Amino acid sequence: MTSIIPAAINTDIWEKLPDETAKAYSAFVVYMRLDPDIRSIPKAIKEKYGSVTSSKLRLWYRWSSEHSWMIRANSWDAEVYRLKNAKHVKDVMEMEDRHIKIAQALQQAAVKRLRTLDENELTVTDILGFFLEGAKMERLTLGQPNEISKNVNANLNIEAFDYSAMSDEELRKILATNATQSSKS
Repeated sequence: MTSIIPAAINTDIWEKLPDETAKAYSAFVVYMRLDPDIRSIPKAIKEKYGSVTSSKLRLWYRWSSEHSWMIRANSWDAEVYRLKNAKHVKDVMEMEDRHIKIAQALQQAAVKRLRTLDENELTVTDILGFFLEGAKMERLTLGQPNEISKNVNANLNIEAFDYSAMSDEELRKILATNATQSSKS
């Protein structure tokens, strides 16, 4: 019977073991690559040959026992999961970086547009909307709350505040304050 411990020192245990024949290893690979939820020796035999015979069953069960197929296949499953998880984490981090850059660009565009405001084009409400959406996107990407509440004599909820009733001059002051704070960050 093969001991999988020495083999694991220099290689992954799902690789071919030193005393494992090419045929036994080929059978193991078929077994190992089956979905873990349905993995079995009879299913592996059927996958490889199309049908299951008692002689193949006996041989594959012997190989499985001699070469620790279950342990090795479970290690393979763990490695596949680890690799998928690492890729997922990398993809999420790249997505977050992209979203932060987009959110910051939206904020910068709003600030730039504010400085060159032509009242015949975009309204101050439009520009404020760009700025707030960019800030919201950046907060969400950084895992921050979507609503900001400050206790300055009263709670201010940015999402629920109605800017439409404000004059252009009042909105300009709010935007100018936000633009100044944004450029200091």
